[in-house]
Amino acid sequence: MRYLKLAAVAASSLVALASATSASAVVIDFEDLAFGVQPAGPVVYPEATFTSSSGLLYVGGAGIGKDLCTYTGSCDADLTVDFSSPVSNLSFQAAGDDAASTIFYTVFFGGGGSVGGTFALNGTFSTLKTYSFGALSDIVKIEFSDDDGAGIVYDNFTFDVGAGAVPEPASWAMMIGGMAVVGAAMRRRRTQVSFA
Repeated sequence: MRYLKLAAVAASSLVALASATSASAVVIDFEDLAFGVQPAGPVVYPEATFTSSSGLLYVGGAGIGKDLCTYTGSCDADLTVDFSSPVSNLSFQAAGDDAASTIFYTVFFGGGGSVGGTFALNGTFSTLKTYSFGALSDIVKIEFSDDDGAGIVYDNFTFDVGAGAVPEPASWAMMIGGMAVVGAAMRRRRTQVSFA
């Protein structure tokens, strides 16, 4: 009976953790924006803000539907994406003027720190490809630049929003360790657990 009660406590802890870590998926595809140069300043959504180093963003239709680029006469300025809340499971689509383009990125995390890297584009403006930061969580900002003279177009930013959308391994370890300590204490003291 005692083990059954301990299992019930452990199960309720897991249910509480699962509900606390629920996340909602978001897709930003720019379909709600008008074609052409956008008003000066950022493009703002409730979940993310898109800013160009030139101050202007352009909505075109290079791929299927609408896509976004940083406007300077071509699409070669830098892009910054600031998220309203930390995100995880982030992916996006992009294409360059030619298949030899490279996107340089820096990802910033809510707990501090950053990581940088590159994506080699393997398509042209008419063939958007998907790129993913799926292994990263707690992302609060990304900065993009490129080496393509005609620039890069971006589309379909897809991510999960939610406080703790992906629990850290340390959180799982603390929860399991805590249950082990409670179980050991109950066994050692022969404490009875009762639910009201």
